[in-house]
Amino acid sequence: MAAMLGSGYLLQRALPPVTMKTILWIRNTLRLDDNPALLLAARSEWLLPLFIHDTRLNRQTGFMAARIGPYRRQFINESLEDLRLSLIAHGSNLMVLEGDPVTLIRDLARQYQADRVIVDQHPGPEEARQLYRLRTAIQQTVIEEIECNGLCPESALPFDLAELPVVFSAFRRKMEREPEPDRPLAPPAQLPAMPPEAVKDRYVASASNSNRSDWPRGGETAALQHLDNYIFQQQHIRHYKDTRNGLLEPSDSSRFSPWLAQGAISVRRLWHSIRDFQRQHGRDEQSDWLLVELLWREFFRWTLQRYGSALFLAGGLKSKTSDTQAFSESQLRAWQQGSTGMPLIDACMQELSATGFLSNRGRQNAASFLIHDLGIHWRYGAAWFEQQLIDYDAASNWGNWAYIAGVGNDPRPLRRFNILSQAQHYDPEEAYVSHWLPALHKLPVGRRHSCFLEPDNPHHPLVIPPPETWQPYFPAKAKP
Repeated sequence: MAAMLGSGYLLQRALPPVTMKTILWIRNTLRLDDNPALLLAARSEWLLPLFIHDTRLNRQTGFMAARIGPYRRQFINESLEDLRLSLIAHGSNLMVLEGDPVTLIRDLARQYQADRVIVDQHPGPEEARQLYRLRTAIQQTVIEEIECNGLCPESALPFDLAELPVVFSAFRRKMEREPEPDRPLAPPAQLPAMPPEAVKDRYVASASNSNRSDWPRGGETAALQHLDNYIFQQQHIRHYKDTRNGLLEPSDSSRFSPWLAQGAISVRRLWHSIRDFQRQHGRDEQSDWLLVELLWREFFRWTLQRYGSALFLAGGLKSKTSDTQAFSESQLRAWQQGSTGMPLIDACMQELSATGFLSNRGRQNAASFLIHDLGIHWRYGAAWFEQQLIDYDAASNWGNWAYIAGVGNDPRPLRRFNILSQAQHYDPEEAYVSHWLPALHKLPVGRRHSCFLEPDNPHHPLVIPPPETWQPYFPAKAKP
């Protein structure tokens, strides 16, 4: 029988005897620090840490995208290598396989006569179905599902999950009235050895063929270095609220998301590091706003846990009938490739293709343009981001896309941005579009965002007629 556990649970329950033989199935907790599942598994006669490259992710979606792209594969591989070295330093090792997790774990449990499987809890419906299949396949083996990647377990929420607030503001108010999340847990000093039969090298690195730059490098080591640098050394957190919508500078936003998405850093470690900084330097709205962003992440996680597959349906959480235009494959391809003719959107998509990362402001504008200007269904965009993003997280990605489409957790019917207005507000010197679209240097500053109006436009032609709402933001001599 499975149970969802948080760190407090480890202090409340009777610890298991050390005679248990344990498989630790690592899904999204690629770290040693603040890892309740690992701490529970450490009380074992032997311990088999296991990661499986799930081959279902190799399939194409029905939305002209793959489930996973080369950047995320490379980041995961880097994280696994870092984890493997950390486990070796603590007396263990890491088995990495590729295939169907249920089949592989079933066979390993039988081969090594494991008493239990411990796995980190995941809010996704696919993961829930997979765990149900595993329970059915190894009914004589105890399965314990441990909450490792949220601020708190479900039992600590100030409401029943069935009564989860529909909008973020209500969720935030309830959470901020509660005590602070538990302090992060230190990693175990030593781990049990692997079963003798498993000591043979069975380490499979999934091919990535990525040309991504070194940032961000995967793994807990890099994550903790980034945390120390961003918060304590460079103290970029002092201006987080003011710069978080910046498009070009790496320090504009916190960029913890790649490590959070793979569980290479604990959200509780991040939360309490911010609190430690505030105790040393004073609390203000700049650092507080990063805590708000962590609550947004928590909100989307519990929304996925609460509503499951409904989040991925065409009508989203509101079961709304789509009012999008006829699908245009050529326009979708132009959006994916960064050749729509709208410089801000094309710069965003070029950055995404080159790095696997995009600022939150860039993501919102790219989503709004696809949905509301091109009239393409939001799920095509969400699926493309799933493929491309190095920091893909199902709850946050699909939750945010549904939010912009007006079918998610938003009281407004839709979130439509005026893209030209956004470009001028968030890239006033046109530095961002000029960086990613160097052909725009042929035009003077002040005319690059609206290059589609120029007779000698050095960029792609606009794939749609300019919306009337853009006209107030045209350069003065270009206005009709």
